[in-house]
Amino acid sequence: MESLDLSRLKIMQTIETKYLGATNTKNDRIKAVNSGKSDSVLLNYDHGMTPLENHERVARALFNKLGWTGGMVGGATSTGMVWVFEHSSGSPRLDLDTQ
Repeated sequence: MESLDLSRLKIMQTIETKYLGATNTKNDRIKAVNSGKSDSVLLNYDHGMTPLENHERVARALFNKLGWTGGMVGGATSTGMVWVFEHSSGSPRLDLDTQ
């Protein structure tokens, strides 16, 4: 079996957002962490927004804090959401519409 040469790939990081419920001392919050675990953002949940808008807001805050550029798309996970970069040159792509 041929091994994958990861040095040739432009590996992009992701952002994971997770809802944290209220405690006796803290309000509901959403936390965003990048896949490198080098930074995070924690914001209070805004009940005037939808759950998706809250996750987007926190992911955008971390994206901006890290100085990243480009576009990201989100998808649901069992623990919240994950945000991945849209396809860029040099990154792996899985196109499920073709065979």
